[in-house]
Amino acid sequence: MTKTLACAVFFILTGCASGVIVPESGRSIEDIDHAILAITGDPRKISGSKREITSAYFSRRKEPHFDPQKAKERLYAVFTILGDRRPYDIEVQVFSETLEDGEYQDQGLDNAFTEEIARELKQQLARQPIDRDFIDDFRAF
Repeated sequence: MTKTLACAVFFILTGCASGVIVPESGRSIEDIDHAILAITGDPRKISGSKREITSAYFSRRKEPHFDPQKAKERLYAVFTILGDRRPYDIEVQVFSETLEDGEYQDQGLDNAFTEEIARELKQQLARQPIDRDFIDDFRAF
């Protein structure tokens, strides 16, 4: 009963969690994906629509040889591209997990690190050259 109640509370709280919105990016979805990958590396999961990207686990210091299976704390970011056409808003959320009794427990949204990752995403998008395409993901054949 206690685990069921704890799970219900967890899902309610994470459903209500809000991150940081990076407003009005005039870039294509592909350009946004490249900016996200430049910040977090290869993703752990990408949705079928390519509008939600879950990063690999990383540490607060973003160590290059980080082992997420042995760390006392690990973080991951979820990027959600909002809107059906340009300009897109990008929601950034960073969650932390801590190792307790041999299992990782979700500690919820880390607001301070979410702000930092959102700032890095804004900088990465600003560094990219202006998009050349007029139509998102246009393929003639």
